[in-house]
Amino acid sequence: MKKYIYLIICLLGLFIPSMQAQIVSVASGSGFNIKAGTVIGAEGLDLTPSADFSLDASIILSGAVNNSTSIAHINRSYQFETTTTPFSGAVQLNYQDSELNGLVATDLKMFHNDGSTWTIDNSSTNDPNAKFVRTLFSAKALNELSLSAACSGFAWLANDGTTDWNTADNWSCKITPTLSSDVVINAGSIQPLLSTNVAINSLTIASGAALTVPSGLDLTVTDFIHNDGSMIVEHDANLLQSGTTNENSGDITAKRINTSMRRLDYTYWSSPTEKADYSLKMFSPQTVSPPVGTSRFYALDETTNVFVSLDPTTTFFDSSNIARGFSIRAPNNFPTNGTFSTFNANFIGVPNSGDITIAATYSGTGKGFNSIGNPYPSTIDALAFLQYTPDSGATYPNAGTMYFWTRSSQGTSGSKYAAFNLSGGTAAQLGGTVPNGTIQVGQGFLLKKVASATVVFNNAMRVGNNQGQFFRTTTTEKHRIWLNLATDTTPLSQMMVGYIEGTTLGFDDAYDGKMINEASSISSTIDDENYTIQARPTPFENTDQVPLHFKADTAANYTLSIDHVDGLFSGDQNIYLRDNLLGVTHDIKSNAYTFTSEQGTFGNRFAVVYQSAPLGIEIPTFDANAVIVYKNDDKVLNINAGNVIMQNVKIYDVRGRLIHEQSNINATATTLHNLKAEQQVLLVKITSDDNKVVTKKVVY
Repeated sequence: MKKYIYLIICLLGLFIPSMQAQIVSVASGSGFNIKAGTVIGAEGLDLTPSADFSLDASIILSGAVNNSTSIAHINRSYQFETTTTPFSGAVQLNYQDSELNGLVATDLKMFHNDGSTWTIDNSSTNDPNAKFVRTLFSAKALNELSLSAACSGFAWLANDGTTDWNTADNWSCKITPTLSSDVVINAGSIQPLLSTNVAINSLTIASGAALTVPSGLDLTVTDFIHNDGSMIVEHDANLLQSGTTNENSGDITAKRINTSMRRLDYTYWSSPTEKADYSLKMFSPQTVSPPVGTSRFYALDETTNVFVSLDPTTTFFDSSNIARGFSIRAPNNFPTNGTFSTFNANFIGVPNSGDITIAATYSGTGKGFNSIGNPYPSTIDALAFLQYTPDSGATYPNAGTMYFWTRSSQGTSGSKYAAFNLSGGTAAQLGGTVPNGTIQVGQGFLLKKVASATVVFNNAMRVGNNQGQFFRTTTTEKHRIWLNLATDTTPLSQMMVGYIEGTTLGFDDAYDGKMINEASSISSTIDDENYTIQARPTPFENTDQVPLHFKADTAANYTLSIDHVDGLFSGDQNIYLRDNLLGVTHDIKSNAYTFTSEQGTFGNRFAVVYQSAPLGIEIPTFDANAVIVYKNDDKVLNINAGNVIMQNVKIYDVRGRLIHEQSNINATATTLHNLKAEQQVLLVKITSDDNKVVTKKVVY
């Protein structure tokens, strides 16, 4: 049951519009609390807070507003001596016909000032028979309340002579447009400029008029955009919309800037706009295509895992290619090495909005990679995309792992794709960007599926993120470790293993992401397949062991290190790397682990463990498998005996002649710089400090 408190002030005679009267008196520095649901009434003003509210200001009833405005209003105003703390709940203002001041009772809406700005609340309810207007506020500061007429159309007039969107006199309604405003921008010598985020109901841009959404800002339009003039959404700006259908018309330009490109670099693009006659060649006119050379515009064929070249003059960013990803090489006039050039991408067409679907296929083992992309002129939340369900969790058509192409230099070793799924994200290599939450405007990517599905994008996934980078959102229990692989000077690969609530030791779609890079890499394994992201079940057990798969393109020294951790691994839980080849268990949480490897793939050499002496650890042995011998580019012969001390090394040719000897080594590794031998097969005889001998062959 509601409680009612009426503060009744006895006035002499009837209230006269020109008079002022203090109807609620609150001493300076004091106040009184109004419990949620309690109605406080004072001379025609009812406040019903939905949460406990402290009224710490006296209220004055007046026949004229105190805060200056050119907007017509009734001759009744409730003025708070000081601006209140934010108020949430219902506000009802009663009036008399004699106070209408020429306004029509049926048009009245709540007129509210928060201490700086007047706002007409078009969502107010009006009862002209009972003579009151009622509205609901959410966290609104109260400075003054009155009633004005609803303003149905906000036309840009530039009466103030400035370009400032937030200047009330520049608009026909004499107030700044709000979320319920239908905005019309007409042609004129002065056009509006946004300096803050703006939210409106609809937007119409007349012929000859223009509007730009600057970098770093968001324009939210609940309903339609009709553009007969010019509209630009700058790089790292967002155009956000609601609803399930696209009611937009007229072309806009959505811009993206890639500042780090060379001639042979590729970018995966997906258009945020749709235009039947805007071709890929018009998008990137200097990218090679016939008759100059083979087309460098590609689309991925899921059935073959091969990028197929396209005719860019007959492939368009039209309705058939919404949400499709394309791989496009940089302009052919860019430098091939040295300095980077900037590619200014202009997507031209009707801005995409509403529900968008695209088929994702799976044609068998090792397949299922679909090239798609963000179809909107705003960023989208990757977690919201992956977790989309049309049937309350019965199916998740978007589930899978997303892969983002990151290679920025040709001819280098290392991974090419960063990855992201519900477990988290991994950079392609040490120092790279970890994609952990946001898909930017124009971004194309690969989505790995394990079954065919219809992928869905919708406006609920769209977010205002202007940083051009990724952000992290963690909603379930997660304890994760990111491991980096590098050579002495070159970052190569990154993987992540995490203990994630709701996952299993088997394959979990949307949580486990396969390793798809072909170069030197580190990954974990599930059922003899390699994963750049692996989720394991909670609760965490310190007896768990995570087998790793290591691939070395060349024989060399490599380093495994922890990039970062979260969850319980941020605390005292130890993390060890077990080297089964050398019989070493290394505290990788404290220090990186450097080792020597021959060229090849090694599925059993390493494991992540959480105890310093796990059961079954092997006693170090000295045999051919434990000794690594390789030649680098300078014809220096490298010999590494793991954790065994070497006494001497002798080099023989295939006819058994001794051609080099190095004694008194007393170390686990050595290099032979002065070896004089032609290109041939050599026999390397290594003697340990306890006189055990291992012989290895090497092509020199």
